[in-house]
Amino acid sequence: MKLKIAICEDEYNIQFLLEDFVQEVLNGYNLEYEIEVYSNGEEFCRNFQKNDFDLLFLDIELKEMNGIEVSKFIRETKGDETIQIAYVSGKTGYALELFEYRPINFLVKPVVSEDIKKVIDKLLLLTNQYEELFRYKKGTSSYMVPLQDIIYFSSRGRKVTIHTGQTHE
Repeated sequence: MKLKIAICEDEYNIQFLLEDFVQEVLNGYNLEYEIEVYSNGEEFCRNFQKNDFDLLFLDIELKEMNGIEVSKFIRETKGDETIQIAYVSGKTGYALELFEYRPINFLVKPVVSEDIKKVIDKLLLLTNQYEELFRYKKGTSSYMVPLQDIIYFSSRGRKVTIHTGQTHE
């Protein structure tokens, strides 16, 4: 299954940072994904279709149409209850307003890679994809391979190879 992720953030440096972190985490899990980046809430809502995305990283303080208005559009206007929303903001005073739109998480700027990993781990758990992954470590890095992609394992000495469309050692 391919994960579809959207990032709606008006600060370009944070857009790129979020996209890099998401790619880093998902590449480590060896999952297929697609990322779309939007600079404002209006553009996101114009292009949004129900059940189009699995996860949205949404800045709250967008100009004109803010993150809360985007959430209202998603949940109430479009009736999409499946997309997971991770809010991103430099301010923490929004908690009660956001609760109504059932966020998966609230990330405080500056966001770090570990914050993104926690959100994606929770997304995988909620979508039952987490259970269908084979997890392994190579050095200090952790990796995951979808079980359905594994054809077989082979070993030579202490080296184990996972045979899929790609080679994982």
